[in-house]
Amino acid sequence: MEPPSPDAGADAWTWPADETDAAGDRTGRRWLLLASATVPWIVVLALLVRPGPVAVRAAEPLGTPAATPSSSPTAGPPATTTTHAPEDLDPDPMTLTASSSARHTPDVGDAITTAVLVARAWFSGPGPTAIPVAADLAGDHPGYVEHLWVEAVDAPWRGQVVVTLGLLVLEPHGDELVPTARRLAVPVQLDRAGARAAGAPYLLPDPTVSFDPLAFQPVDDPDAANAAVDALTDAGYAVTEVVSLARSDGWPWAVTFVGSALDGSEPAERTVWLRPHLGAFVVAGWLPVAPDEAREVAP
Repeated sequence: MEPPSPDAGADAWTWPADETDAAGDRTGRRWLLLASATVPWIVVLALLVRPGPVAVRAAEPLGTPAATPSSSPTAGPPATTTTHAPEDLDPDPMTLTASSSARHTPDVGDAITTAVLVARAWFSGPGPTAIPVAADLAGDHPGYVEHLWVEAVDAPWRGQVVVTLGLLVLEPHGDELVPTARRLAVPVQLDRAGARAAGAPYLLPDPTVSFDPLAFQPVDDPDAANAAVDALTDAGYAVTEVVSLARSDGWPWAVTFVGSALDGSEPAERTVWLRPHLGAFVVAGWLPVAPDEAREVAP
């Protein structure tokens, strides 16, 4: 803006109305930006200096009186205070608090452990039967559980589960113990007190094994047959003759051969499944020592 001439009056130094308003707007915006940048830091500072909650020592169980130290050697017994847990720290109903203040949540593993002990105690045959269970759970079913395995865990709602166990039981028949497959269901309850038997076990239908042979189509490929012999040899078989080689619609191949088994028995006709591996074969169910050295099969 050019200065007024000497002949101009006092009003000559007055800013135009539009320029004055613009300057005022610029000043207001400066203050607004300054406030926007300052207020968050004030809030952060307030959060840092505000008093925090009283810490609860994990080494002391909740509700244990804590001694208040006294500065006077002649003072009486120290006052005691009781620490209460905040409501939002109340443990889950399925959570156990051990004496060391470590928390453990009963889960399927605890239910299975309980079911195994109950199943062994339910049979009263020869063998170690000194398993501490309630009288209602100590069965009088003759037999000794030689082996057992978990088949299923039925848990439609938290807190109560039924563990289904498969068992190989040695049952007395005359003077002999005959291995018999059984299936047993054990009800178990899980809560803050741990895993406990919730009822007496009961037998389910005995397990059975069905046979549904996989379909194979014969393959006439000398290179593949040689690769099958290599795989059998690597697994420890002594192959005398390859009778046939076949493959399924999936990954398995099957080789039928005459040879000795791994136990050194006399040569006989045997069938072994093969798995394609790195362009060669390996005996299915067995991992070769050096798979990267497998021999290649011609396409």
